[in-house]
Amino acid sequence: MDLLATFRPGLAQLEIGVQSTNIQTIHEIDRVMDFDMVTQKVQRVASAENIHQHLDLIAGLPYENLESFKKSFNDVYRLRPQQFQLGFLKVLKGSKMHEKAGEYGIVYHTRPMYEVLSTNWLTYDEVIHLKGIEEMVEVYYNSCQFRCTMLALEAEFDTPFAMYEALAEYYEENGLNGLKHSRMGRFDILHDFILSYVKKEHAPKYEDDLLMDLYLREKSKSRPSWAADLSGYKSEIQEFFRKEAEEKRYLKDYEGYSWKQILNMTHVEVDSKGKWTLFDYKRRDPLTKDAKTYRILEGKTLQELAIYSVQDPNQPWSGSAADIVVSKDGRFVYSSNRGQSNIAVWKVLESGLLDSVAYVPCGGKGPRGLNISPDGRELLCANNDDGSVTVLPLDQGTGIPGAVAASFPVPCAACVRTI
Repeated sequence: MDLLATFRPGLAQLEIGVQSTNIQTIHEIDRVMDFDMVTQKVQRVASAENIHQHLDLIAGLPYENLESFKKSFNDVYRLRPQQFQLGFLKVLKGSKMHEKAGEYGIVYHTRPMYEVLSTNWLTYDEVIHLKGIEEMVEVYYNSCQFRCTMLALEAEFDTPFAMYEALAEYYEENGLNGLKHSRMGRFDILHDFILSYVKKEHAPKYEDDLLMDLYLREKSKSRPSWAADLSGYKSEIQEFFRKEAEEKRYLKDYEGYSWKQILNMTHVEVDSKGKWTLFDYKRRDPLTKDAKTYRILEGKTLQELAIYSVQDPNQPWSGSAADIVVSKDGRFVYSSNRGQSNIAVWKVLESGLLDSVAYVPCGGKGPRGLNISPDGRELLCANNDDGSVTVLPLDQGTGIPGAVAASFPVPCAACVRTI
């Protein structure tokens, strides 16, 4: 694992055949797997952000009915591999599945690819249903072109499976299956699907996500009909690129190009709240191929929105804020308070303002530096006064740090970083 972390980003790909997380199914197909261990390993590899991971499931295995497959789907999906393949059992001659096809009630194609049609646990209609979901996963997950939108959209559904199931049903109900859709067409369909599920006031937020996904891959020559008209920002955007051509504050790889050329080679998007995002297509993520982005404040002045105290009102006033970090998903903010030796927790509201959630003991004395673990599940705190670094698990629902899980002696600890 340590060796893998040293690989150049994009050099290697890991293919992990999970197949199922149903213990009885795993035993029946003569495999040994501890999914908790698989989860730990996958998350550890993912934390290095340098290796493409491909995980798969197989529908039609013994003892896996639709409800069991849904659980397997949700278990694996939440690991967020770069590729998530849904396969269907192939009943090959000489295999255990072929030998026990009668016992398992497996009905399958007698010609290549010898794919399952039904089993004792999965009906033909359910297999066809899963085929539709497989298509949606290929288009909206494995293409890596809708990552921001699909991640946000999960909040509207009980489970990831339910989200893709609803999307597959939308395609079926609207006669969209079997047609050739353009890239822009897929965005339009997802846009209309979202509008059928969310409250009207939430639509602009999802349209921002869709536009982010659209421009992360390429500078689109056309703009969706539902996207805001940016003509009102034309002079401001041009002025930004005039200055950028001279100062190179963001775009370091465009030496020798005029501002007009740089404008045509990159993109600036202004979202529904007036925030600017610059897309740099010369620099891309080696795993997702997404353009590098920069949040810019062009032509605007910073404005004070609110002031928040890190002091726990139920304790004597003491000390001051030392550090501040934001959770990996952007939902929570944490600040250390040296005097009270606690950590203030706020929830980020849709307005961008904060709502106080809790004040939690840091597990040491005089907390200064904070950091979030790469997987977003732990908060690390450098305690200067007692010379320790404490590790606190983060509740993924409430964002509140739990009791100290580990503590390490570090004299005069002031800063903590992950490498």
